[in-house]
Amino acid sequence: MNYRFSKNSALRTFTALTCMLVALFAFAPKAHAATLFYDTFSRTVSNGWGTSDSGFGYSSFYGLNSSIDVNGSEGEMVIGGTGSTGQHSMITSSNSVNWGDLDVTMKFKMDKMPDASNKSQYIFLPARRSSTGEYRGRVRVCYCSGYNLVQLTAVSIDSSNVETTLGGETQGGPGLMAADTWWNVRMQVFGTYPTTIQLKAWQVGQTEPSSWNFSTTDSLAQLQINTGKTGLISRLASTSTNAPVTFTYDDYTVNEY
Repeated sequence: MNYRFSKNSALRTFTALTCMLVALFAFAPKAHAATLFYDTFSRTVSNGWGTSDSGFGYSSFYGLNSSIDVNGSEGEMVIGGTGSTGQHSMITSSNSVNWGDLDVTMKFKMDKMPDASNKSQYIFLPARRSSTGEYRGRVRVCYCSGYNLVQLTAVSIDSSNVETTLGGETQGGPGLMAADTWWNVRMQVFGTYPTTIQLKAWQVGQTEPSSWNFSTTDSLAQLQINTGKTGLISRLASTSTNAPVTFTYDDYTVNEY
């Protein structure tokens, strides 16, 4: 028996098979992003944060008029001064901890709130930190229009330590910030030329918002890299008068984007 196929028939068969393969790949489940760093602070440490659950430690910088410890379930930074001389930063420490595209989440709270619009309290989330600069997600707790709000933006810092704000602030939430109230913050940094930086914040117990509160892009040449360190920075505005303030952190996770 002879089987004869026309060119049109062969083309139809090839097209059908191609469509099937495309559909399979399109609906295949995505692989979970690798967890690069995580810390639940389930230990007790004085004058430092010790070693994270993922096995990496922290390098401490600044630290004037501040103290740090782990109380058995949370990491704490007590900021006793104001401005850059009073801030404290904890940066992931290890030669192998060098990541460029990140998805960072953590919980935070503060034991006091600002009482005037010019007395803000800040958390910074560094990314791609190196000798040439870094990006930082910025969480500002402010007394704005009569309310304590969580405001989000991002900054870049170049090799000359010049800080540039990358877009106007947007409010996290919904909800108001209050003393000793836990909030979540999430930041993603990914891509080059441009790099995308986006943040969202919401109260613990609420559903994570599907959209980002803040999103921007930047192409500062020295930060278009796929390497660098990350961490946490706590700071009081130079005009603050309510020091000391305790910044408390938990469930700090860095995933590969």
